[in-house]
Amino acid sequence: MRAHRLSFFGPIALSVLLAASGIGCKKEPAHTVVVDARVVDMAATVTASAEPIAPRPAQPSLPVVSTPPKSGEEPTIELSGMVRAGPSGRPLYPVSIIIASGDCASPDSRLIRRVPLSDTDGFYAVVMADPGEKLSVCAASEPSPGLPTPVWARSEPIVVGPQPEQSANLTLILRGAEPKTFAVKASSK
Repeated sequence: MRAHRLSFFGPIALSVLLAASGIGCKKEPAHTVVVDARVVDMAATVTASAEPIAPRPAQPSLPVVSTPPKSGEEPTIELSGMVRAGPSGRPLYPVSIIIASGDCASPDSRLIRRVPLSDTDGFYAVVMADPGEKLSVCAASEPSPGLPTPVWARSEPIVVGPQPEQSANLTLILRGAEPKTFAVKASSK
């Protein structure tokens, strides 16, 4: 049994020993490996006899929530300001800021944005509109959105210019006036 083990392991042990000592091995000079990292235009290397490469299937894209405006078409307008109480004092109901295309004091106007007045009586809103469009900003103390109120104020018309970014800082003073109903939902262009 012992002779059998030696006969099996003998050639393996001998080859390991010879490889480690370098005896019986032919020494070769060290080789240098060069990696070519240049970009190759595969279209230029394909011959006319080669089969065309099948196009890759299109990757699924994420759904688009809304179409982004094209550059230069719809300027961004930053509207900020303060709302002051008129001679009758602080209004009874919460104050909303209504931004509309056209007359914000008309329920038929195109509502762009409606935001609540902050606790510090200030407001800030960013809207997008077409160049040449006339915007107006109203502040209204409404018992509920869509119900008429006699306490409101309206800004002068703001004409949107061609610049991509514009701003307006307004001060609106709430006063008692003819009751008005303001738009509640934004309508499409």
